[in-house]
Amino acid sequence: MLPEPDDSGFTVPGAPPPVDAAFVSVPGFFAPVHLIAVVGDDFPQAERDYLASRGIDLSGLETRPGKTFRWTGRYHEDLNVRDTLRLDLNVFAEFQPRVGAATRKLPYVYLGNIAPALQAGVLDQFDIDATFVVWILAGFQHPRIYLLDGGYAKWQLEGKKLTQEYPHAEASGKALDAHHFKVPTAMLSDVQQTLGKPGVRLVDTRPADQYGGSAGAQRRRGHIPGAINHPWKDDLEQRDLSLVWKSVDSLRADYAARGITPDQDLILYCNSSTEASHVFFALKYLLGYPKVRIYTGAWSEWAERMELPIE
Repeated sequence: MLPEPDDSGFTVPGAPPPVDAAFVSVPGFFAPVHLIAVVGDDFPQAERDYLASRGIDLSGLETRPGKTFRWTGRYHEDLNVRDTLRLDLNVFAEFQPRVGAATRKLPYVYLGNIAPALQAGVLDQFDIDATFVVWILAGFQHPRIYLLDGGYAKWQLEGKKLTQEYPHAEASGKALDAHHFKVPTAMLSDVQQTLGKPGVRLVDTRPADQYGGSAGAQRRRGHIPGAINHPWKDDLEQRDLSLVWKSVDSLRADYAARGITPDQDLILYCNSSTEASHVFFALKYLLGYPKVRIYTGAWSEWAERMELPIE
């Protein structure tokens, strides 16, 4: 018989790991596990240590002021049937899962028992690389590029045709030449020279907590001095459980409200250029802004250089 939880809602010292921690650790026997979750500042260090000891990547585990989500229930002989006795969302009430670049490359995604809208939001983040591919193909002067609004998640939710067969594509006979790669980029030296320069605007496209310095996996947290924050996801809105682009009028108004206007020389950055490519697509192709570049070294490079200033 398992010990009863203490007043905090977690198991008492010496007890086996709670069901959720054990459940998360099981896939680690078969493949690397990256956990994306949120806990309160009451979450015991012992449980973090247990997950880490099972090889779980906890870089996606957010800690916020407040209490951790709690559910208390009673299961029946048929484990598909259970009674909820108590439900406290706590910090989970405002949780918006963020999928990092490394996690997006994993072949499998397990969506826990969360609202369908959150599940769709997670799946949509696996499509963020689409704008990055557009940016690269445009750099190679590809004549026709299309982006599927809403991505795979929207296509699937609409019940459109799916297949597991790989298409057969004929080679064009023209190889991509790296010397002909022409896409507006900014190097570290370019960013340094533009700090405080009139007519140039640095735009940080990461989530607000990374911009503000309360989150982030880089060596330092914060943002490049003078940069303003426009998270890439602010360009999207939810329709029928899918995230799609806002209208052009809404996008234009949102950017103008943040002081991001077509007359400026805009330099975008995130952690790896993927999120910045999303904003690049909006500004360049949806709004027609003429001067937009991506700082390819990104915050990862800036944060690593200890001599560079941050805010």
